[in-house]
Amino acid sequence: MKDNIHFLVIDDEPIIVERVKKYLQDFGFAFISTATNGSEAMDKIRTSQPEIVISDISMPVMSGLDLLEQCRKEGYDCEFIMLTGYNEFDYAVTALKNKAADYLLKPLSKEKLLSAINKAVVSVKEIQAEEERISSIEAMNDSAFLFNFLLGINLDSHASGKIKDLIKMEDPLRLLVIDGRCKPEDSNLILLPDGIFIGFLHSNYKFDYQNYTITEVCHNTSELRIQFNKARLKLLSRFFDDKYYNEPDFQKIDLLINAIENVVEHKKFSSLSSMLEENCKCIKCPLELEYFTSRMIMAFKEKLIDSGALNGWEFSPPIFMLEQFDGMQDLVKWLTDLTSVMFKIDENIGHYPLSDRVAHYIEGHYSESDLSLGMIAAAVCANPAYVSTRFREDTGETVIEHLNSFRLDKSADLLQATSMEIQEIANAVGFTNPLYFSRCFRKKYGVSPSAFSK
Repeated sequence: MKDNIHFLVIDDEPIIVERVKKYLQDFGFAFISTATNGSEAMDKIRTSQPEIVISDISMPVMSGLDLLEQCRKEGYDCEFIMLTGYNEFDYAVTALKNKAADYLLKPLSKEKLLSAINKAVVSVKEIQAEEERISSIEAMNDSAFLFNFLLGINLDSHASGKIKDLIKMEDPLRLLVIDGRCKPEDSNLILLPDGIFIGFLHSNYKFDYQNYTITEVCHNTSELRIQFNKARLKLLSRFFDDKYYNEPDFQKIDLLINAIENVVEHKKFSSLSSMLEENCKCIKCPLELEYFTSRMIMAFKEKLIDSGALNGWEFSPPIFMLEQFDGMQDLVKWLTDLTSVMFKIDENIGHYPLSDRVAHYIEGHYSESDLSLGMIAAAVCANPAYVSTRFREDTGETVIEHLNSFRLDKSADLLQATSMEIQEIANAVGFTNPLYFSRCFRKKYGVSPSAFSK
């Protein structure tokens, strides 16, 4: 069945109605209603709102042209294909004036009807796509909408009107962009989906934050978008000691990437970490950093996607990925982990499923009391949200549930094999609160830790 498009066929001659229905079914359409006059058809349009109406012009009670005109008056935008046995110019003018999709003469040609229907279907799909796009814009919360707009998405008159209402740019303003890791508590700030906070500074706005940047004065929304993207780059200054940047040297970055590719090709993993560290020291400005990260991903993208190392990140702009790092040292470790995954593939160690890598990392780090989903995700080189979803799908439990369960299993071993105090055991397996540890232990094993050890 072709698309679930609803047709309404109207003619006071049953034989014509049946013929048109048969043609539509031959064309692959199945959702077809019928009526014998304009008045009956108007009632059906009000209740079921078909997308395409195929109507005779000369009918009792209400003509096809009157039906078309009434539909337009009531705001229905269904496509009309008008049928008539009279080659009257005035009929055609009236039909076209009310935006009929086509005007066909009887006896009806199957080929001409198909051509008219195809044209109407294209128009219906365009209208549906536009309605869905506008609906998606209206459904977005302010944070998501603002984020998309600042990145250059949804740049049309509808979006522009909404953004002006949201920002209220009666006067020029500056944009305050704050590193999301600061977690400022201020109702005047908006948290964007990528973790950055933004605020709109008017003359009477006061603040006291760290790790922020303020844009130049913006007079319109176009300038606001430009300044926002400049501010995002400025936030990357935490990667650099020198805050005064030269023009980016992209050729230099290409040479660095070529050197890394050569090391990977010859499997010299022992020298890779130090090379990455030295190469990153050569990066002197945010644009070079973003370009370097992008080139690293693109150079090894196929292998990294195959390994699952880029799950959740492969379609993100590099600047979004950089938001997760505290500085250059953090970035170097992440890049080293990525290339380590590639070496494992090249050496035919095999493809380690993401959930297995998560479980393996937990086994080696469960005793760290500050171990979190974010730390585990960074260790397996994947997006935290993706790790959480994939691990639950594969194992039936969340990452944190698995971590706590593993810690409790280790505590049970210690309770039976050692004479350590319960608080010592709790600390040894990563629990900082003995009461919470006891409650979790009882929930899993049905008895308290002290009873279990006897």
